[in-house]
Amino acid sequence: MKKILFAALALVALASCAKEDTIRVDRQQIGFGNMFVDNATRAAIDGTYSGTKSFTAFKVFGTVTGNANTVNIFNGVDVTKEKSNATDIGTENQTWWYNAANVQYWIPSASYSFAAVADAASIEVSDLGMPVKITYNAETQGDLLYSTSSATTDAQANPSVSPVAFTFQHLLSKVKFTVTSNAMAAAYTYKVSNITINDVVDGGTYSVGYATPWELSSTLYNLTFGNAVNEATANGAEATALNGNSCESNYSRLLVPQTISSISFTLDLYKGETLLSTETKTITLTGDDVVTLEGSRAYNFNIGLEAPGAPIEFSANQVPTWGEDTNVNVQ
Repeated sequence: MKKILFAALALVALASCAKEDTIRVDRQQIGFGNMFVDNATRAAIDGTYSGTKSFTAFKVFGTVTGNANTVNIFNGVDVTKEKSNATDIGTENQTWWYNAANVQYWIPSASYSFAAVADAASIEVSDLGMPVKITYNAETQGDLLYSTSSATTDAQANPSVSPVAFTFQHLLSKVKFTVTSNAMAAAYTYKVSNITINDVVDGGTYSVGYATPWELSSTLYNLTFGNAVNEATANGAEATALNGNSCESNYSRLLVPQTISSISFTLDLYKGETLLSTETKTITLTGDDVVTLEGSRAYNFNIGLEAPGAPIEFSANQVPTWGEDTNVNVQ
């Protein structure tokens, strides 16, 4: 009987071990989806983002905190709109992917912090691998986007947000020009070209979390917006004739937030097809007219053109009186 009892206990132990060995903990992989670029600025010929139609990639950073310890889980991992590798992690209906070599998981009772950056020249991170300084160089003429997101999990590792969704903000300012001409005589037209903001700061460094986040570069250049045209085109368009109508600059441009104080353009006056005059106009903004750009805002600089001068008028100031009749004998 004892032998039988011992055998039975051994079987129970074996069954227990077997059951324990087959327990699986399915960790849900962290995915990214439903990205949105805040449409605070209009679409531009320079290829920047308005909505997510042309938005195809960003870098993601992230930490997880559990049991009072915080560790880095994403440090500049590339997330792309299209799958680039058979092992990429993502969902077919959301089409945002990252390589399986960087896969991370939702774990029970934890809190997550995420950040995402698109089109930065360089990114400096903290000891935990989160962005602290983001550098932008205007020569690339790209957009600069930033977003944060957070999530928590319960005891079963169900996340409050899955997949992680970022709403991106523009860190730059967007500028365009509108040129309007007062009505003139039908034969006369203006053409405006070489619209330029002078002495533009070419870039800078954005410090995350600061009230005054931008440290601007000392390098200046003149930023052209092309010509005043009816319809902008990617390769620029010739200036449109202006007489009682409005046109926009061929390009919108992205700038680091800064102060704008000098604008110039070339103004041509035509009569019919004949060029009567050409001159470079420079507008210097002073006092209350100085414009200080803010990040994530779009600006439209309006240039108003009046007639080239006072209309030519005629008057008859004096008509001499007739003298006495001169007698003429005709017989």
